[in-house]
Amino acid sequence: MEVFVADANGKNVKQITKFGNANWAPAYMPDSKRIILQAIIKVKEVFLLIYLL
Repeated sequence: MEVFVADANGKNVKQITKFGNANWAPAYMPDSKRIILQAIIKVKEVFLLIYLL
């Protein structure tokens, strides 16, 4: 699953992740400019779990 954002009317859809794995619990930061989410990404034998976009 990937994370997308869009206008309130459903237009201007933009995909913001391309991890190819599970992503969940996206939430806007209080400044409404960034999104934090959890994802499982394997990088050099290490699993990364939290992202701030």
